[in-house]
Amino acid sequence: MLPQRLSDLGKVPGANGPNSLHLFRLGEGDFISGTITERNALKPDRDDHGTLQPAFVMPYESYRQAIIDTRDLWCSGEGDDDS
Repeated sequence: MLPQRLSDLGKVPGANGPNSLHLFRLGEGDFISGTITERNALKPDRDDHGTLQPAFVMPYESYRQAIIDTRDLWCSGEGDDDS
């Protein structure tokens, strides 16, 4: 979901959420399927977008913690040219 303040981007119709949501990016490389950390993998769904998914089957709480553990790698994505 995108914060309401970014809803005019129109890339994901109907995916508007509260303005308390934030948009982040991770890294500067190409959107190529692969391992981000030992427990996370990037799965691209377009040339300019991908999702962070578990690298292997794990319980939800382990996946949630694996995402939390990447926070030091996050950058704000809201100032990017196409956000």
